[in-house]
Amino acid sequence: MAPPPRPTAPPELPSVEILREVLEPSLVTLPSSELTLEVVEEEPRPWVPSLEERAPPPLDLEALRRRVALGVRQPEGTELGALLPHGASRSLAARLFALCLALCASAQVSLFQPRPFGPIALRSGPRGPPPL
Repeated sequence: MAPPPRPTAPPELPSVEILREVLEPSLVTLPSSELTLEVVEEEPRPWVPSLEERAPPPLDLEALRRRVALGVRQPEGTELGALLPHGASRSLAARLFALCLALCASAQVSLFQPRPFGPIALRSGPRGPPPL
């Protein structure tokens, strides 16, 4: 009977390579002769305007007040977000919210939020809507 075959030892690797295989087992190392660096020219991209360039013309306080006055005159009221133009900045949203808080304090507008983190609804207040 012949003795069972002995397992052969793997070829000796430098200790750095063994450590690399332990730390990065899925990393396949290629010999440097197989790596190529190619320079590829990038195709020109179409010009895309920034948010500032796409933003509608800025609204002054009176324009915001008119939007609120028209919105709360609707029978079902309106939502705060509906009063902002598409793509409005955070600054404009903050100014509109501050205006609505001031109108709420003067009882011209009622603000309520039916569910947490939901949209803020506006209706005409006890003293009536703000003038147009």
